[in-house]
Amino acid sequence: GADAFSREVLLAMTEDAAERGERRRVDDAVRILIELGAQRETPRLLAHVALKSGRHEDALTALDVAEIGAAERAVMARALFFLGRLEDALEQANHVPTEESGRDAVIASEFAGHACIGLGRIDEGLTWLERALELAHSVADVGLKNRARHSLAVALHRAGRLQPARELYQE
Repeated sequence: GADAFSREVLLAMTEDAAERGERRRVDDAVRILIELGAQRETPRLLAHVALKSGRHEDALTALDVAEIGAAERAVMARALFFLGRLEDALEQANHVPTEESGRDAVIASEFAGHACIGLGRIDEGLTWLERALELAHSVADVGLKNRARHSLAVALHRAGRLQPARELYQE
């Protein structure tokens, strides 16, 4: 209904404001979302906004009160990775079902791959990044596909596997 549409529009506006660093617009949109009864989406939105602005600890704090599902775990994996907590990032990513397609599975697989590589587990990391790219092909987000392709290409290049890296770079 109208409330669902309003929530979607506000979520999109809030993400746009977050990307532009317009904290006042973000705060206004979150307040309206709460008034519309979107409390369930609010922690994830606040975490997303915190990630966009580089406030990784705030992202984790926002998610502590959320019902933890695949989307929240993908956000947590990303935040923990950027905080240098690679084992914790990998643990969160492992809880996101990657047999399903979707944005959350792509993000979780990608950050699991980066975490493994950071921990020196190169082959395991490459497997995760290959999975992220496979999953990205089922998502309509071209930017996400390009990021997954680029992540795998860089990792392959660093691992000395130049030909497959070159092929991905050229796609």
